[in-house]
Amino acid sequence: MNYFGHAAIASERRRDADFVLGAMLPDFAAMLRTVCPDAASEPLRAGLSFHHDTDAVFHDCPTFGALNLTGLRELRAGGVGRGPARAAAHLGTELLLDAVLADQDAYRRCYLAALEHARDAARELSWRDTRAAEGFLWLTARLHGRGVSLHEGDPERIAQRLARALEGRPRLEPNPTELAAITRWLDQQRPRVVRAAESLLTELRHGLALREQERARDFFPTHG
Repeated sequence: MNYFGHAAIASERRRDADFVLGAMLPDFAAMLRTVCPDAASEPLRAGLSFHHDTDAVFHDCPTFGALNLTGLRELRAGGVGRGPARAAAHLGTELLLDAVLADQDAYRRCYLAALEHARDAARELSWRDTRAAEGFLWLTARLHGRGVSLHEGDPERIAQRLARALEGRPRLEPNPTELAAITRWLDQQRPRVVRAAESLLTELRHGLALREQERARDFFPTHG
């Protein structure tokens, strides 16, 4: 799940900006190509933990697996190499799901509020170095300035985002011919993601609830 999706799902659990921001932090660290920071405040730490729970459940959702597998097969058939095809099928499906979620006003508000709060929250974060800390402030301000339009479902825009995310990764970065094929595939995949979104989100919410119940049983074991 991409950072906007993490913000959306986190906002269903807790709407405070620190928690939602914490749920996006691992993705921001990956975008900055650094390690995730330590967080001093409970809401930020809880958001970080929720991010990892969400990813673990999301990637096991049957609907996501089916969308991902279909994408991989189509991209390979369209001439995209194995590495770029695997990356594009996975991340492309996530970005298309972001576009579905971005239609919801409540998700948009929580996402933007978390980004706006980032400068205040920065004092609670310990990054690897000053450059990473400055990068976080630059990135969150830039994302906030671009607003939710960044997460629209235009295939060409999503393809360019994929290209930037995979740039410099020899086994994953698509060449120009592959990127054109990926763009065409995104146009085919978009209506499938729209149709499957509610089922996928239902599976995700159910899986997160089960994970929480299991954690509670571990913490409060029953005695026969």
